[in-house]
Amino acid sequence: MSLEKIVAEAMAGRPLEMKDAFAEEIELRIQTSLEEKYMDIVEAKKFGEVHGAAIDDHTSASADHRDLSDDNVHHKAAAKHHADAANALEYGRVKQANKSATMAKASAAKAGDKDLSKTSATIHADHHSGVSENTVDEAKKYGDVHGAAIDDHTSAAADHRDLGDDDAHHKAASKHHADAANALEYGRVKQANKSSAMAKASAAKAGDKDLSKTSAAIHAEHH
Repeated sequence: MSLEKIVAEAMAGRPLEMKDAFAEEIELRIQTSLEEKYMDIVEAKKFGEVHGAAIDDHTSASADHRDLSDDNVHHKAAAKHHADAANALEYGRVKQANKSATMAKASAAKAGDKDLSKTSATIHADHHSGVSENTVDEAKKYGDVHGAAIDDHTSAAADHRDLGDDDAHHKAASKHHADAANALEYGRVKQANKSSAMAKASAAKAGDKDLSKTSAAIHAEHH
């Protein structure tokens, strides 16, 4: 039940119907939130398996720098950046992890501990060196993981695009499906989940039952 329906019931002077509509909307939002949290756990496990060694190295380095952070802002910064890199990798956000690893390396060098500086530099070299530029390899990696979902979203985007000239909802559905496919190519699963949900909603508003059913099926199967 949409918020528009709740407002309509209120304006029509039907308080009981408005109460039911409001309760249904709240229940839907809670269910959606729980599903997103569950998917986060599933995706964290999936990408934890892909990037397990890098996550362990960043987590260990973060702890080492944190132990020395009380009297040194650079150790504190390095601890944070290593932790951020580990967290990003847990959810497949490789580009973000690359940036955090680079900042961790820089902060560790400024901290003045040669051993920890060398460790941070080694972690960056082992797990991140050159990766940020090599987006083709990253696309291939996540394309292999999410290939079926990417194909489904790409196909649905094309179907809605064919009808998008005269219908804003088809145009929106096409964009959201394309956004979901693009996000999955680079392992941005949470972003893809949101784009897929918006594609499903836009497809439902477009009025084409077959395409709406397809968008809903894609969301159910992959997100």
